[in-house]
Amino acid sequence: MKLDINGNIQEGMQLMDPPTKPEYESCVIEGTTVLLKDGTEKPIEKISVFSPTHEGDILLNIHGSEVYPVALISGPVNNLPLVSFKIETEKKIYQIKVSIWHAFTKNHFSLTPAYMFVEGDRIMTSTGEGVVTSIVYEEYKGQLWNVFLAGKSFKDSLHNLNDEMMYSFLMNSLLGLQPKEHLIFCNGIPSASFMLQKQVIEQYSQGININQFN
Repeated sequence: MKLDINGNIQEGMQLMDPPTKPEYESCVIEGTTVLLKDGTEKPIEKISVFSPTHEGDILLNIHGSEVYPVALISGPVNNLPLVSFKIETEKKIYQIKVSIWHAFTKNHFSLTPAYMFVEGDRIMTSTGEGVVTSIVYEEYKGQLWNVFLAGKSFKDSLHNLNDEMMYSFLMNSLLGLQPKEHLIFCNGIPSASFMLQKQVIEQYSQGININQFN
């Protein structure tokens, strides 16, 4: 199934009412590659999702465990620039373009939106910890993409879910995975699934309790 960037269903299920609250874009550009179980990479927009009648592409998360795409979400950028990253390790140079809210793992464990990074920050990659050597904000006219990931038990139960139940799970649950299992390699950089990105946004949008400052 396929949803637009605000969560409205485009393909794969009967159209139903969209969420009452639009989601911020937290996705990668078209053409960004995702690591599959067999070690190959595939553009995110070409990922085949699992359904009750179709076997999809098995992905690997950053811990080497299998995860199962059960929906794709896509849409245009809405009046916001993209962030273009260049990240260097001793073995490789990585490049990726994402929306400003797309989160990466900063300093090993901190899931941080793209717009909060500065040059010199450290990001995990498929060849170890890398240094951000360039950050450029730029206009983009194409589509943004992300994926909903599920665990095996949820994937195996798809035939028991009607449209309304499936939609509710997509919008409100981690689909049988722990949060850390929602990180996959996009262009060789650990990147969160849409549901995890959504939770990061909600956490930041609540602000910081002033009583937590020293």
